[in-house]
Amino acid sequence: SLLLGGINAGNGAGFAGPGTLNTPGGAAVLNNTEIWIADTGNNRVIALPLAAGTSNLTQATRVVGQLGYDVNALNLVDGRELFVYAAPDLHGTGIAIDRSSTPNRLYVADSLNNRVLGFKDVRLVGTDVRTLLTQPADIIIGQPDRFHTNLNYPSGNALNPTDQGLFGPQSVAVDAQGNLWVADSFNGRLLRFPSPFAQPAGQAPRANLVLGQANFTTIITDASSSTMGQPTGVVVFNNGDLAASDILHNRILLWRKSGDFVNGQSARAVLGQSNFSNTGVGSSAAGLNRPRGLAVDSSDRLYVADTNNNRILVYSSTSTIGNGATGTSIPNVPTPEGVAVSPS
Repeated sequence: SLLLGGINAGNGAGFAGPGTLNTPGGAAVLNNTEIWIADTGNNRVIALPLAAGTSNLTQATRVVGQLGYDVNALNLVDGRELFVYAAPDLHGTGIAIDRSSTPNRLYVADSLNNRVLGFKDVRLVGTDVRTLLTQPADIIIGQPDRFHTNLNYPSGNALNPTDQGLFGPQSVAVDAQGNLWVADSFNGRLLRFPSPFAQPAGQAPRANLVLGQANFTTIITDASSSTMGQPTGVVVFNNGDLAASDILHNRILLWRKSGDFVNGQSARAVLGQSNFSNTGVGSSAAGLNRPRGLAVDSSDRLYVADTNNNRILVYSSTSTIGNGATGTSIPNVPTPEGVAVSPS
């Protein structure tokens, strides 16, 4: 009869270790003075030796299925892979190109690995079709390195967001200064990472601004002018203003940039609802039904993938538009999830 210390029945902590288990099950076998255990919740098999002359187990000394004891990814992770689809409502993969840099940079939201991959030269990504993404990402946003996929680094807890970690990021955008904006969906917020490639090497980049929450460590998902339920799209207007889709509350929030944004800043207007507290589904020219991707053209018209209404909605005069404004419909687009607009 043995009690293995630190058994975790799945509390969302997300971290593995040499002496902890997460939902162990499936198999265990004794081999002389050690026991091999299928640590299923951490996606690994570990060997724990008996302490000399006792029946007590010590910390693991061998691991199969991971690169280290503090890693618990679903599969081998080294910065070249994506995990972006798990269920109809659990997917992302936002893409953005930073044209303020030379060469242009590429950012990809690796949603279910809780990170954003950054490539310093978009021209070199996937140039050989036989060895797509042979080179790993040059920078990882949301993780300490390219081998980890834990949510909300470094806390590893769904209830404890930080200024470095992410939880299901679904969309990315880059502003004129090269700052990266991330729709951090399951944390109900937008994060701004200042010029990620210029941040100190060897550590997870830190965000310097949050919208949708009061600060970097709180989660309030009620509908209001300063809180969001689940942002899935983010876009930067030509004048620096922002818009984000809130799929949980069937709306779009718009923020005005006056000098610079401040943490927790209230949105100036809402689309899809008549006020900031309403959350209902709508199919009229003023309603939305689970909107996702966003785009902006050279005239600052806002394009919305109104997913469950099977259409694209287009809003004009976005710098002065008010609550509950109507959009022009492009109908008969089956469940659109993203939208892009050419320079012309």
